[in-house]
Amino acid sequence: MADKWCSAIHFFMVLQSFAGRQRDLSVGKIEVTFGGGFVRVPRMKKYLLLLLLLIWLAPSASLADDEEAPLAHGAYEGDVTKIADGNSIDVDGERFHLLGVDAPRSSKCPKVINCSNEEAKKFLEDNVMGRTITYDYDRMLGRRDRHGDRRIYLYVEGELINATLIEKGLGFADRSRDFSKKDLFLGMEDLARRRSMGLWHLCPVECTGNRACRTKNW
Repeated sequence: MADKWCSAIHFFMVLQSFAGRQRDLSVGKIEVTFGGGFVRVPRMKKYLLLLLLLIWLAPSASLADDEEAPLAHGAYEGDVTKIADGNSIDVDGERFHLLGVDAPRSSKCPKVINCSNEEAKKFLEDNVMGRTITYDYDRMLGRRDRHGDRRIYLYVEGELINATLIEKGLGFADRSRDFSKKDLFLGMEDLARRRSMGLWHLCPVECTGNRACRTKNW
């Protein structure tokens, strides 16, 4: 981005420095040198060139304000500052959702607390809260989904936390969207179900169609 601005400023300064050197008053042209050669630039088109340069630079500037700085291998790094629920966290004060994981909704009934997302939330509080983590986006979805939410793969010391939640039966695989690790997560969910892990052992669970499985909180 800085290189673009430097190139634009240099180009404009060259045009300005030659603004008074008209070789042909009848046509009103300026001769600008680049590497020993000459380029004829009509005086009236000078400002059009400047406008085009600004249009070229503007999108890059707006994207830079919204982009996180990736690590060398393409992932991102940050500190977990809050656990919102069983599949939502704050990283450096910004809200993120764990991609591919659907944790049960919280229940107001204390008798079925283990059938809510409290177990998944507690796992995140014990293993993720306050730690420096790495995260990455899915190439199929990009940085934001259609609702503007940021859905990520969350890693702690190389462990994919999204997968761990499903493997331990603390959450279900999200069937509502396509993503690159969907088959992996569905396989882990099936394994957790057959092993009666977590929610599969404690709670009545319903799985219908392309929607995520649900616990019956009554």
